[in-house]
Amino acid sequence: MGGYLGRLVRIAYGPLTVETAMKVEAQTTAEDVRSRLLPAEVILPEMERVRLNVEQEAMVRQGRSVRVLPEPGPGLIRAHDSAGRLVALGHTDPLRRTFVPEKVLS
Repeated sequence: MGGYLGRLVRIAYGPLTVETAMKVEAQTTAEDVRSRLLPAEVILPEMERVRLNVEQEAMVRQGRSVRVLPEPGPGLIRAHDSAGRLVALGHTDPLRRTFVPEKVLS
């Protein structure tokens, strides 16, 4: 009984591909690394995006739900601060009509 058990190697994840990757050896300084960093949402599935004002961001960072406008649809949601940085991942509570954070980023 012969068979080939080859290694499975991932060559892409969403828009990220091996062809566009940088070799670790090519990154010699912290600035080299910083210049190649992509925003976190690149690896996220398609999710509706909401923008938080300063007060909402403070509440979400405490794990509290907030009402955002325009009101997001059902499903997974990513929340960004006023500068566009990813703050949290969560979902909509349709009964309370709020964004409920599940994962809050530092």
